[in-house]
Amino acid sequence: MTIWVLITEAMVAFNSPLCFHRTATFTWFVIATLGIMVRSDDYGIASCIRSIGIAGQHYGALDNFFHSLAFELTPIRACWHGVVSRFANLHTLNGAITLLIDHTKKAKEGRRMPGVRKLFQESETQSKPEYIHGYMYGGLSVVASKFGNPSSIVAIPLILQLQNGISYMLHWLDMCCDKLNDAEKASANRMKRAIKDLEISTESNIVQMVSIACRSAQWLKRDANIVADRAFLTLKALNTVDVNKEAFQNKLY
Repeated sequence: MTIWVLITEAMVAFNSPLCFHRTATFTWFVIATLGIMVRSDDYGIASCIRSIGIAGQHYGALDNFFHSLAFELTPIRACWHGVVSRFANLHTLNGAITLLIDHTKKAKEGRRMPGVRKLFQESETQSKPEYIHGYMYGGLSVVASKFGNPSSIVAIPLILQLQNGISYMLHWLDMCCDKLNDAEKASANRMKRAIKDLEISTESNIVQMVSIACRSAQWLKRDANIVADRAFLTLKALNTVDVNKEAFQNKLY
């Protein structure tokens, strides 16, 4: 199977009403995904347009795709887990797959951007400042081995989620839209949908990541070992694993 055949079959898996309510939205999803894959720089939408070679006049349409109400993130994430389970050679240990979880911080120059806050750097590396302003992301990957070479291990990304500095957005969901015009209402509705897609939680970052790992194991329909650093070894995190494990077993029976 060539790489392009594999990519095509993976893309077709997302062509479902559960993921995208309109065919045009799915088409822009394919364009955006391929653009991110083949681009040679990191200048956002402009990079995708240049890499694929589509006309610059479609910049607005591609930009609108990321704010579209014709798709939701949760079904797409579930579909991506299905694609990985189907095509990847997942590495197992005692019959269970291995999930990797951790946090990463990305510095931002803007101080008043949504989600940007002052973050403490736990790293002891002298080249890093003690505090930065930026985003905190929670990342989840699954361990897989290359076909034909079981000793070669890779990590396949499953979820990357913004997890800190966004809880104050919850009150925006109660924002009244009665006095707004049609364009402003559409913009407000897109913002509310985006906030819901973020699945904002008031739990700690540790508990959020453990919950995501448990849900990922359910989507993959496999038992899983969660690998993380010592910061994740808390009582709440262990209780979260127990609660999700019990819920998953109840669904099976």
